[in-house]
Amino acid sequence: MKKTLLVICTLLALSGCATFDDGVQSIADDLNRKVHGDFD
Repeated sequence: MKKTLLVICTLLALSGCATFDDGVQSIADDLNRKVHGDFD
């Protein structure tokens, strides 16, 4: 779990998201696309 949080925090820092919620939503959307096979 700690590793997952570290990855999320790193992605948030790299993406320079305005808010934490925006970052989480964006990551959730990416994971959703991967799960459903719509991710390029």
